[in-house]
Amino acid sequence: MLYEVMEDGELILLENPPDNLSDDMAVIFISPFSKTTYIWVGPNAGLSKKFVAAREGRSKRMESGYPIVHVQNDNAETKFEEDYKKFLEQVKGKTDSSTTTRSAKPKRSTSKATTKKAEISSRAVKQEPVMLIEAEKEDLDPYEVLRKLNELSPIEGMIRDYVIIYNRVAIISDDNGNQKIEFVEELPEGAFFSPHYVPRLLISNNKVIGMELWRKP
Repeated sequence: MLYEVMEDGELILLENPPDNLSDDMAVIFISPFSKTTYIWVGPNAGLSKKFVAAREGRSKRMESGYPIVHVQNDNAETKFEEDYKKFLEQVKGKTDSSTTTRSAKPKRSTSKATTKKAEISSRAVKQEPVMLIEAEKEDLDPYEVLRKLNELSPIEGMIRDYVIIYNRVAIISDDNGNQKIEFVEELPEGAFFSPHYVPRLLISNNKVIGMELWRKP
């Protein structure tokens, strides 16, 4: 199954997939061939698509049970291309279509994982609660920062989508019952607004060492 990630955070199921993915696309490809959940993000896809692809990829992994491979970050281009080629051949064989284009009207996904647009902005942190803690050492390990964030009481009625640890944006995933920090790589330059998020800061020794971004489900 192939899903395209849209700017507003929606996933669209592409039943008539393109022969070539364009640079502004981000897709989640659940491959039955290598039993892998691929996340492919074009170089011009933008920050919001990158975040949504990473978040929704986790949900698709839970549904399929297939491990996630971030194609560009994991240097898995060849493996991805082989599986995608097999997928195209399989789909064309079923549809007898000689041309597959992105302009073909796709079926909208009914996945419960569909969410609003995810965007980040440094401006969004003002007027939000700040938690002060005592620094145990000058530079804490990222997992120690995560442990301290987890010690805070959850925000009632909200979901934590992202954390920022030492100025790096991360998604927290579950790895056989253990939390795993997955940093988002290759972020584009610029300022990004986060109207759907409530941030919470973690400060140690007069430095922001961690921040959570919470949203309503």
